Order: sequence, then structure tokens, then C-alpha cells
Amino acid sequence: MENRLIYYNEKLWNLINKLFIDSGDARCKFINYEENFKTAYFASQTESNPKEVREYWQKMWSDLNSKEAYYNGHTMIKSSFFQTILSKRNKSLEKYLGFLLEEHIRLSNVD
Repeated sequence: MENRLIYYNEKLWNLINKLFIDSGDARCKFINYEENFKTAYFASQTESNPKEVREYWQKMWSDLNSKEAYYNGHTMIKSSFFQTILSKRNKSLEKYLGFLLEEHIRLSNVD
């Protein structure tokens, strides 16, 4: 496996590990691991990944950052990701969890 894919796989595994092992509902977990999502998203954008994978990540990242961030003056109080996740139902986040698992399985089968 190419180094960039190894890095992506590590970041993805770190995110999956936190999302599926920690207790709590999906919204809380997504909010708690925003930085892990961001890191996995950026790692996914390597040219080594298939175009459709990169595009799905881009769409998912846009969907999860569709609300405006909340600022108090020049200080961000709540990120766009945080604001968006608060507006979503747990059920609507399932498709993203499914994608993350499928992506991990795909990477497990890459030589």
C-alpha cells in the first residue's frame, strides 16, 4: 500500500475507532471527534484514492459543514461542523457511518 494510503487508513481507523467504541449517540460522537473527521477528510484527498472516494468525502464534508459558524465578534464560538451536526438527527448520520466502515474495509483489501 502506498504511503499516502497508509496515512489515510490510519486517520480513518482512528476516527472509526472513536466513533464505534465510545458510548453516546451519533451526534455527540461526531461533535466530539470533529478534528478526527477533518484530519481523515484531508487525508482522503490524496490522488491515490479513487476519484469517487474523494468526491464522496468532499460531498460528506460539505453536508456536515452546511450551517454557518457562530462568532462572537472575531472569535468562533461554534464551528460550522458543530452547528450542522446539532441540526441533524442521529438517523441521518447513519449513512456517513456506513461509508466510513465500507471505506475501512476497502482499504483493508488494498495491497
